[in-house]
This record gives sequence, C-alpha cells and structure tokens, in this order.
Amino acid sequence: MKNKLNLSLYGSDDFDMLCSIFQINPETLLQLFIDRLSFPLFYSHPDGKERWATLFFINFLEYEDASYHVDPELQDKYLTKFNRATAYIPNGKTQDFAAKVKAGRAIMMEWQKAVLSARASYLTDNL
Repeated sequence: MKNKLNLSLYGSDDFDMLCSIFQINPETLLQLFIDRLSFPLFYSHPDGKERWATLFFINFLEYEDASYHVDPELQDKYLTKFNRATAYIPNGKTQDFAAKVKAGRAIMMEWQKAVLSARASYLTDNL
C-alpha cells in the first residue's frame, strides 16, 4: 500500500530537537519505522533489533485505544495460527527464520482478507 501523507511533524519539541541534533530527516525516520513494523519479524526473531517499531504498535493497541481491535473470534483464530507458524526456534538456521517470516506474512494476508470480508458483509447486510 502506497499512500502519500501530509503530516505535520511539529508539536513535539523533543522530536524536533532530536532530529535537528542528529541531522535526521523526519520523513526518513518515519519511513524506517514503517519498514520495520512487522508481526512476522517480531514473533519469529525475538532477539532481533528490528522489534521496536512493532512493540510500539502493540503498545498502542493495548494502551491507547481499544476501538482499533478487530473481531475477537477472528483475532483469536488468526493469532493462534500465526503463533504456531512463527514460533521462535533458539539457535535456528537463517532459512528457518526466513520460512517463519514468510509463513507469518501468508497468515497475515489471510487474516486481512477475513477482516475485510467481515467488514464488507457488515456494511452490505445493513443496506
């Protein structure tokens, strides 16, 4: 999904100051965050350094606003499948890790289709 966003990157003095001090382009930082947001990477490689963006996302879901959650039955069904597919193997080989990420992404795509289908049926059933 590619969307062109118009964001106001002002408002947090800390964000502005840190970007200025380290000469970081805010768009570059936000793009890196978006690129690193990944349930498959987060769960299949728990000691990886790329986990911070997904951890922020999970924290948002848990503490910021419960209205962003999906149907609990769908969530349970697909998270169970996802957790089985991406379970971490200590001392696993690189190809094991890559296969788990690929399997996790496939389940995420199934989950997304199920959520969108449920939302569409909700809208069309009430016409």
